[in-house]
Amino acid sequence: MKGYLKPVQYGVTLVELLAVLAISATLALLAIPGYNDLLGRMQSGTQADDLLADLRTARAEAASRGKVVSMCPSTDATTCSSGTGANLWANSRLIFLDSARDGQPAAGSIIKRTDAFRGKSTVAISGFTSLLSFDPYGALLAGTVAIGNGWFKICNGVQVRGTQIRFQTSVRPFALPAGCP
Repeated sequence: MKGYLKPVQYGVTLVELLAVLAISATLALLAIPGYNDLLGRMQSGTQADDLLADLRTARAEAASRGKVVSMCPSTDATTCSSGTGANLWANSRLIFLDSARDGQPAAGSIIKRTDAFRGKSTVAISGFTSLLSFDPYGALLAGTVAIGNGWFKICNGVQVRGTQIRFQTSVRPFALPAGCP
């Protein structure tokens, strides 16, 4: 029979649709842990970059103003928090002109406020406690005493790698990868 055309089938069967959905769901379940790890690394990396930028800002402000500029953690975004707890630095931070050298911002002396870390990030410290100051020549002080070496280590609770920010008395702060507990 000439001229007879076979009918064309449009669409998919229910079995084909269920097979595609099952494969898609399996691939999505395999990708979620990797995605969470990526988000954790990005978050702690961004937070380390923000902390490093704050250190560099404080140092630059001290040099440009010719005065001591300090950086401290703050739970209320107006006064410096004291203490030795490592996660104290996960709170908001203040950069301020420390004319009185008392470790607290005076009225109108705050140069910059930075928000607290979000998520599961933790901050470990070494070489200082709750106040970092830069003198007009770029040297780093812990309160009123010059410090040799110190670091911040930012880790996210779901990953084994974090970022360590190192600093020395007269060297610009810098970041490098670090292992997390």
